[in-house]
Amino acid sequence: MRICFDVNAVLYLFADEGYGFRAAVAYDIANIRKHEVAICASCLADINYLLHRLGVRGANLQRNTSLLFELFDVMDVNREDGIRALDNGMSDYEDALIAESAYRHNCDLIVTENVKDFGESPVPAITLEEYTRIYKPCNYEYDEVDFS
Repeated sequence: MRICFDVNAVLYLFADEGYGFRAAVAYDIANIRKHEVAICASCLADINYLLHRLGVRGANLQRNTSLLFELFDVMDVNREDGIRALDNGMSDYEDALIAESAYRHNCDLIVTENVKDFGESPVPAITLEEYTRIYKPCNYEYDEVDFS
């Protein structure tokens, strides 16, 4: 199975609380299940920018951005993806571009916290929580740990 993480799901991996735990668990389950985990190349600059806006600077920003290449396969975006994104019925072009690239790269799911934005996507979208509920092995339990 091949899954595409949306920008928000990736950003949550770097969060300290709330959705950060959900994103880490979903990513871990993907690895346990040997699901291929990808992001769209068009998201790299957005993620870098948003991390910067969240206060990540200098070497930490560079390290976090480099980590994306270790954690995810990066799917390219081509001309046809861009054209199809204009016509696929989705109101947000950025999301439409992710959806079309995910479709061309044979993704089975898009994992996002904005499922409603992917209503017209050619690839079904589910939340981090749904992904976890569906794919978590029966014998696995996750507890949040406070590292402070």
